[in-house]
Amino acid sequence: MEHPSIGLFYAAGPQQGLVDTPALDAWVLDFVELQLIAQVQPFAVEIEERLRLPSGIGRIAYRLAREWKHIDGAVVLLSSDHFLYAVHVLRMVLGPVGKPVVCIPVLEGGQVDGKIALRSTLLNGVQAAGANLSGVMIHSRSELLDPRHTSIGVDGLPEYTPGTNRIGYVDFGLQFDSLAVHRSDQGPGSRPFAEELELIQVGEVVNPLAFSGITTETPGVIVESFGEVPVSVSSYIPEQSPALLLSPSSAHLLVRGRIIDPIDAPAEMLAAAFTVAMAPVMPSEALVSLEDRVRDVVIEYIGE
Repeated sequence: MEHPSIGLFYAAGPQQGLVDTPALDAWVLDFVELQLIAQVQPFAVEIEERLRLPSGIGRIAYRLAREWKHIDGAVVLLSSDHFLYAVHVLRMVLGPVGKPVVCIPVLEGGQVDGKIALRSTLLNGVQAAGANLSGVMIHSRSELLDPRHTSIGVDGLPEYTPGTNRIGYVDFGLQFDSLAVHRSDQGPGSRPFAEELELIQVGEVVNPLAFSGITTETPGVIVESFGEVPVSVSSYIPEQSPALLLSPSSAHLLVRGRIIDPIDAPAEMLAAAFTVAMAPVMPSEALVSLEDRVRDVVIEYIGE
């Protein structure tokens, strides 16, 4: 693909001298080598303050979806803090998209050295975003990695594990490995956005009519209870719809008809739960505590 149109979605917070939208626009415009290989359009999703998880990932996904038809691929710059956690959530929100979405960690450091390293990494990332690839992937050390099988190395960067997680690599051009999947027409939204979720509040006695609007097509459900969530609610929610069960003292997942404590769930399932938790629900102390609790568990599972 000659001179592709690439969306550059910046969500790494104020660092490397990039502190506001004009600073980002000027930096991309002055990056002559970048403009030679692609038409790069910057989007400042979170630049003046650090990305808040998981709601910030929802904003990235929204901007990506809005620009999807106008770009050939995307590069997402994220802070190295909780990087794999953020990539997992983004992957679960977008679903199996048919264009490359290349996620790059921005390491904190001196403005001069940091920007030089970021420019080099970004050149490779933009090249990958315009290639015949699809799906959410990670770029690190000239390698394109599958987030499902990637961990963080001792230097704080995602690392390549031979035979398990490499999609491709840059070596006199972009080379593909067996995990590479070619482009398709699949757009984001196989997991619809927050406004399509169901929010249900229950008491000690469950009213079945409260669940009457849920079908097998419902992408997710949030059940809030003023006391412990009755186990019987699981019988009213189709197995195809993941659910987040919130009470003032606990939070659990309902996946494929099974109630799961977050401690027992693998990283991707926890990320999927946060897809559900992004709904614009009423303020809930349980939801806030769940965010902190599950983030810690996700980091433990994925090795960050």
